[in-house]
Amino acid sequence: APCLVRFDDTSAAGCVYCRPFAKLFLEITAQFFEVVIFTASTPAYADQVLDVLDPRQVLVRHRLYRQHCTVVDGGYMKDLSQLGRPLESVVLVDNSPISLILNPDNGILCSTWMGDAQDKELLDLWAI
Repeated sequence: APCLVRFDDTSAAGCVYCRPFAKLFLEITAQFFEVVIFTASTPAYADQVLDVLDPRQVLVRHRLYRQHCTVVDGGYMKDLSQLGRPLESVVLVDNSPISLILNPDNGILCSTWMGDAQDKELLDLWAI
């Protein structure tokens, strides 16, 4: 189901549709791993979406946002050393190759979701 989000720098609002199985993916992943969301989005936007996926804030342990990214040539890169965790135990699942540049050995590149209701990529990640 879509969630209504409001953008902080305008009075506009919009709908966000979540990728199929996103909530289930978080629920299963949180049973086995510490889940950290590292997004190039602003907190004002990302928190609204994450609060739909994790309303009780029990699945996602930490949230990192655009201000935590390293900006190079206008691209937002995610430096996993900021997590303070051994990198050999960290995996970043992202749809942007730029996000993976600083820690390529830790990245799993997924496709960008374009609204396909039959998409099963998040389920397929569990086969890895």
